[in-house]
Amino acid sequence: MLAVTERWTKSKKLGQRVDRSRIEGPCPIVLCGAGAKAKRPFLENTQLTNRTIDWVEVKPFDIRNAADRTGFKQLFQRYFQEMSKRAIIDDGALLRSGDFFQAFFRASEGRPGEAVRIIEGAVAEMVRAGRASFLIEDFHKSTERLALSIEHNTETPFAPLLAG
Repeated sequence: MLAVTERWTKSKKLGQRVDRSRIEGPCPIVLCGAGAKAKRPFLENTQLTNRTIDWVEVKPFDIRNAADRTGFKQLFQRYFQEMSKRAIIDDGALLRSGDFFQAFFRASEGRPGEAVRIIEGAVAEMVRAGRASFLIEDFHKSTERLALSIEHNTETPFAPLLAG
């Protein structure tokens, strides 16, 4: 799966990256939190348009809805399993923790694109520290940075988990 965030949609290399992924075999492409303008590079490239199946838009998950909470957890558990399978991360207990997923859900506000951005930041923190597994601090710092970049409250849902 190739996850494309809004940052990527502004890149001139997006088409090349997508094309490379396509050559390597069938590849689902997820446009994360990028809105309608993210489709433009795909619609303007005839080769990509001809290889695209129907668009599926995923709305934010609703924290008040038990089925949405379960769906969010299942989606990102699979995402982390794939990262582990591809040796991007070690498979740790943290990523299976109910407390972690509650904080992750709140931090992302149930938006898959925001969740991917949090993961990207957490991966950067993990790599900077020279580790192959996540710590809760990685997600906390990533969420803080995102909040600062968009001028949101920097109190993250991961803060209470740091002590525990």
